[in-house]
Amino acid sequence: MNRAQQPYRRGAIRGFTLIELMVALFIGLFLLAGMVSVLQGTSHTSTNQVALAQLQNNERIAMTLMTDVIQQAGYYPDVQSSSLESAFPTAPALPAAPAPAFTEPGQFIVGKTGATTSGDSITVRYRTDGTVLNCLGSSDSLSVPHEYTFSVNASGQLVCSVDGSSPVPLIGNVRNIRLLYGIDSVSTTPYSSSPVNAYVAASDMTAVNWTNVHSVKIVFTLSTRWRVSLDRAPCRRSRLPASSASWLGTASMSSPRQPEGRTMQARVSTRLAFERGMVLISAMLLLLVMTVLGAAMFRVFNLQERTAGNTREKQRALHAAESAQIYAESWLSSSAGANATRGATCKSVSNTPSVCSNLMANPGVLPWKTQVSYTPPMLTVTSPGVLNGYYAAPSFYISFLAATYDPTTGTQTNIYQVDAQAYGGTTNAAAVVESKYAVSLTYSTQTNDSKFVNLSGT
Repeated sequence: MNRAQQPYRRGAIRGFTLIELMVALFIGLFLLAGMVSVLQGTSHTSTNQVALAQLQNNERIAMTLMTDVIQQAGYYPDVQSSSLESAFPTAPALPAAPAPAFTEPGQFIVGKTGATTSGDSITVRYRTDGTVLNCLGSSDSLSVPHEYTFSVNASGQLVCSVDGSSPVPLIGNVRNIRLLYGIDSVSTTPYSSSPVNAYVAASDMTAVNWTNVHSVKIVFTLSTRWRVSLDRAPCRRSRLPASSASWLGTASMSSPRQPEGRTMQARVSTRLAFERGMVLISAMLLLLVMTVLGAAMFRVFNLQERTAGNTREKQRALHAAESAQIYAESWLSSSAGANATRGATCKSVSNTPSVCSNLMANPGVLPWKTQVSYTPPMLTVTSPGVLNGYYAAPSFYISFLAATYDPTTGTQTNIYQVDAQAYGGTTNAAAVVESKYAVSLTYSTQTNDSKFVNLSGT
């Protein structure tokens, strides 16, 4: 008797169909695209933070250099033997292109609007006593007044020229500089002591105005080759599916009822019977590779986010410490020198500025046991982890170092060491800065001012 071949059973096929594999690949690629999007967003944020930190560093360097030089304008050591007019006579324009002439006797500051294609220029004069450094980091001769000119060249560099010499680049990426001069616009008397009531550009200044400049407002426009956002960078999120369904392919087979007495042999292909899970193995290997790539990407994502956060916290701590340092130096030179004393021994924390006669043992070890707390405007002290908050208020410590007295000019100079420290959002981000600061006071009778000690014995 002829026996018909048994039909092939569909349930014996092992593995996944092509449709199932394509769906799995689509879901995997969708997840991978989400991870790539998150990685790109994090990379952009990290680049943004690094560029912003570099931008702030350039701004701080430029402002520090220009402020130090401009604050010395009009200084000369022999005030008892020379007048302002004799110390700073009229002078022609120097070879440096942006430097205009000093047309008034005693004039020690002058500027030019639109001196270069990148903005204004400013030139100041002062005479040094050998201890004052110029904008290039060196000291000048003592006999004559020296001129220092700041401007921005065609390459976008802030440059400084000393006595008309070739300008030396200080920082780059400066697009524009604008200078306004604080004057009493009503006064017509040269060298008036009236308070500032207007800030005027150099093109609107008169000859009398140049003799009554009391302050200078500096506006920088800096740039980077990266796109920097000063606000919080947007976070790009990918909406991932919560669940997925597999589409299963099905097939059915039927054969008509065969007439009795006839034999029918059904030919059924058994090629699929030899697929022992190869499609499943291939899919699993592919998913394993994507999983490894995803884990590596998230590791890079975590590292870059930590780097960006650390850079931001470091800059915040440094800026807070510099604010306390600048305040301490300003306090020393205020009140006509009354605060610049030899000080007394400091042993505790205080909120009142004072000068300490003893040096701090190790300023690099935090927290300090002896300090003066100072909270700058707009700085908020909060608990750790709060956005834009600070762990603690900045503080400073002023130490008296030495004093000199020149009996021929009646000039007393006290030298101080100013240490300042600050935290970022947590104790993991801290900054300590230190500077040497000199305060000079000239007076006619030594014994009338007991806060200074005559070291020369006369």
